Amino acid sequence: MTPLSSVSLLFGFVSLSVVLAQGTSGFDWNSIEPSTNFTWVDCFSGFQCARFQAPLDYSNPDNGQSAAIAVVKLAAQAPASEYGGPIFTNPGGPGGSGVSFVLEDGQFIQSIVGAQFDIIGFDPRGVNNTTPQISFFNTDVERLAFLLDERADLNSTPEALPESWARYQVAGQLAQSRDNGSLNFVTTADVARDMLGMSEALGQENLQYWGVSYGTFLGSVFATMFPDRIKRLVIDGVLDMDAWLALDLGGSVNDTDKTMQWFFDGCHAAGPENCAFYASSPAKIEAALDDIYDSLRSQPLPVFLNSDLYGVLTYDTLRGIIMVALYTPPLFPVLAQGLAEVQAGNATTFFKLISIFGEGSTEALTAIECGDSDPFNADASQLREYMSRINSTFAGMGGMPLMNRCTFIPSIASKVEGIVTSVQALSCTDAKTLKGPAGAANTSHPLLVIGNTADPVTPLAGAKKTSLSFPGSVLLTQDSPGHTSMNTISTCTHQHIAAYFTNGTLPEEGTVCSLDAPLFPTSANATVSESPRSFMELHKRILEGYRLKFVSLLFGFVSLSVVLAQGTSGFDWNSIEPSTNFTWVDCFSGFQCARFKAPLDYSNPDNDQSAAIAVVKLAAQAPASEYGGPIFTNPGGPGGSGVNFILESGQFIQSIVGAQFDIIGFDPRGVNNTTPQTSFFNTDAERLAFFLDERADLNSTPEALPESWARYQVAGQLAQSRDNGSLNFVTTADVARDMLGMSEALGQENLQYWGFSYGTFLGSVFATMFPNRIKRLLIDGVLDMDAWLALDLGGMVNDTDKTMQWFFDGCHAAGPENCAFYASSPAKIEAALEDIYDSLRSQPLPVFFNSDLYDVFTYDTLRSIILMALYTPPLFPHLAQGLAEVQAGNATTLFKFLSTVSGEGSPEVLAAIECGDSDPFNANASQLREYMSRINSTFAGMLGMPLMNRCAGWKIHPEHRFKGPVGAANTSYPLLVIGNTADPATPFAGAKKTSLSFPGSVLLTQDSPGHASISTESNCTSQHIAAYFANGTLPEEGIVCSLDAPLFPTSANTTVSDSPRSFMGLHKRIVMPLF
Repeated sequence: MTPLSSVSLLFGFVSLSVVLAQGTSGFDWNSIEPSTNFTWVDCFSGFQCARFQAPLDYSNPDNGQSAAIAVVKLAAQAPASEYGGPIFTNPGGPGGSGVSFVLEDGQFIQSIVGAQFDIIGFDPRGVNNTTPQISFFNTDVERLAFLLDERADLNSTPEALPESWARYQVAGQLAQSRDNGSLNFVTTADVARDMLGMSEALGQENLQYWGVSYGTFLGSVFATMFPDRIKRLVIDGVLDMDAWLALDLGGSVNDTDKTMQWFFDGCHAAGPENCAFYASSPAKIEAALDDIYDSLRSQPLPVFLNSDLYGVLTYDTLRGIIMVALYTPPLFPVLAQGLAEVQAGNATTFFKLISIFGEGSTEALTAIECGDSDPFNADASQLREYMSRINSTFAGMGGMPLMNRCTFIPSIASKVEGIVTSVQALSCTDAKTLKGPAGAANTSHPLLVIGNTADPVTPLAGAKKTSLSFPGSVLLTQDSPGHTSMNTISTCTHQHIAAYFTNGTLPEEGTVCSLDAPLFPTSANATVSESPRSFMELHKRILEGYRLKFVSLLFGFVSLSVVLAQGTSGFDWNSIEPSTNFTWVDCFSGFQCARFKAPLDYSNPDNDQSAAIAVVKLAAQAPASEYGGPIFTNPGGPGGSGVNFILESGQFIQSIVGAQFDIIGFDPRGVNNTTPQTSFFNTDAERLAFFLDERADLNSTPEALPESWARYQVAGQLAQSRDNGSLNFVTTADVARDMLGMSEALGQENLQYWGFSYGTFLGSVFATMFPNRIKRLLIDGVLDMDAWLALDLGGMVNDTDKTMQWFFDGCHAAGPENCAFYASSPAKIEAALEDIYDSLRSQPLPVFFNSDLYDVFTYDTLRSIILMALYTPPLFPHLAQGLAEVQAGNATTLFKFLSTVSGEGSPEVLAAIECGDSDPFNANASQLREYMSRINSTFAGMLGMPLMNRCAGWKIHPEHRFKGPVGAANTSYPLLVIGNTADPATPFAGAKKTSLSFPGSVLLTQDSPGHASISTESNCTSQHIAAYFANGTLPEEGIVCSLDAPLFPTSANTTVSDSPRSFMGLHKRIVMPLF
């Protein structure tokens, strides 16, 4: 079987090309008109192609619906007088492309069976080039986001199985909701009928066939349905047919440890000259591998070969690679070389090895395999208990991912309907359904059944059992490891296969074939390029789908829109010519836009390199005589889009400061609509693949921090290798100079500014660099500037638990009428939340709202949502409602909530600015973990830790960056500094400290939770802000402003749409980059 269990491998171009592969490049299949008689056309090099038209529904063949099956032929090379007819093949899967299989390996197959045969490959229903295709997804990016979150080994972490189970609960509903009617007609029984039709269309009454892996099930189904229509039928690498139908697949790994032992024994026998992973006994080689496993669990290995090939080698990655090698023993020397390199901290060989991985479709696999079976409704705890009884170190691989995929799949009418005892029930070729078991008392020619003694996924027992189901068939045993006989060289086996196809000769019962040569060659320094390509390309198709992974949070449209958001829709910024004087044009509705031209390098302003800064203005609404000038804003991040901020929240800002002011938002260097943009990635898909594997809470699992650390080691090298020269010029000091230039260009010698979150650092840097150029400068939600520059950011969560306590206290005070998550004390509300955390750790919650909005709701997802709500306390009632629903198994409200508050900040820009502003920071993952352990907060793994982690591998630190300290003895006008008493990301202490750095400034305290003062409503605070901007009036020292209303409204049944949009839209821009 070829389990499409996704391997967590790399995320460079190789991985993306594998995952997103659809169709066969280089040929337009639509140029061939489907027909019931083959019309061959030349295609590729040395092949012929056709499309065979078959009834979509064999029970109603005249309904006008058909399948167009893509077929490729490697024509016989012998004289016509020796022509032996076509041999159909199937590479496994289900979901493997027979077209790709024969294009790459047809000549190898023909070399075995004989040049007198045509070798036929076809894409079964739903697969690759055959139409209708099976797809649950609307775009490749959506597919990527869904499929790359799989572990190769569902036993690799406690979270792997329950998260994957929840994902495939969603997949079943998604498949059902998007089914165009074709999912009922992709069963193995349908494909068996297709093969008969194609054979007849080629003038062959009886079928010749060689199927491997899942293809042995297809062959057995054919032989059961059409026992009198067999000319030759080879099944190789044979499934246990009854277990396959019953989805009782734990036994698929019964021989996997035996295959692994072949590696240990072979390496030891080869000696140190021929096996790079040699040790003095097989047991010591095994122990050395266990040591590598332990090392990778503790710290995954970053890999950067070049800007097109990079990744992170994790424990799960290695498990997937090892399984690939067990499938394909000619790779044993490469595996040994790779393991030896990993011992030394180098994964180069393994990342070259990844190029052999296949292009199978998980969607097709799921639809075919699960549709063939009876409904299978096991929950994750039942699967875990089942897995615990599998006596193999590979218990979480092989059959477990397949079983897990089928726990929720729509019922398919024409499926193989379970296991019954009547062979006669299978003999009716007109029946719509096929009812097991596989087998036939008499076939028109005996089957040849081939099994290896150490097959890692189809144990020899399956071949023995299936041979007995077809009396007269003969079992040929190959004494070798590997999946199917094709994956090693045995002249003995090849001769028996050739004799069988040529003249029907069967081996004698009990024949056992040996390998021609040892598995380890004479050179220990094996490389991928030295491995037998025929086997590697062959297994690329047989494996079909050991693919690469990436994601961890969401895979619905909401998540994709967040990660892939680039630019501002509805306006062509390139239509504006950048200039040093603002040329405003109308844009959006009620706004004006411009692009400000600034020197890219302020130390060399005449070198013709420039930045084009996207700027948006909400013009003053007051009479010209009252005009107060422009107020520049920054929403935080770094990386937040000031343009989007003002488009959504400019009117809200203007309602506070006064209608006499222009409200200015701009995208800082590298951000969004400003050019040059900061991007390390060549495609949105590559970006998605990289960033969606992040955890919001680096303390959520033991793997979260070390895996993320390794990823950002790679990110630093990737950024450096793909830098077009702009990364040296996106520092906060550069942006401060841009603000001064823009203010001057607007006729304002001195700056008016309101900055939030990271924007307080930008404002403080401006005030330090240009203390005499300040007209008004307000910083709100203030960072600890020294800690920010030093990347000592654990203190960012010093007040986060205090913010959380506001929620507990507020919910309790509101009572059950106004807080849906009410309990009889704040402590009991907290305990109820802990129970939800525990429940989600044990079993994530599948969410399927509709076919455009779906997700898996995990512990980490909830942690990020809660932090978002702590940023924005008006969302407390919605958080309470959502938590109450999650207690009842429903995450709809929180999922809607997520779509509302998720912002569009760029992690690339965040890293480039924040890390580029700092000194080199070379902490390793263990040092970061120790640092995290000293943070006294339940949110220790959030906010500051991810920011520090991103910078541990950053390489670019411009010499002209602002190096601190922040502060100025005299500013041309005093700053107004605002801090909340319970800010979850910028503790009040930062505001106090920064205020002292600017003598004359005044600290205004807002007694509230939330990030920055505008996250809640305080008329007191708003009046002080308005007075400061209007006439420079500062609050008296020690002023504390209260909120206007309680955080919980009068109705507990709030919905997301009831929330104050001004706060939600505003915070969408303020908070996102800190996640």
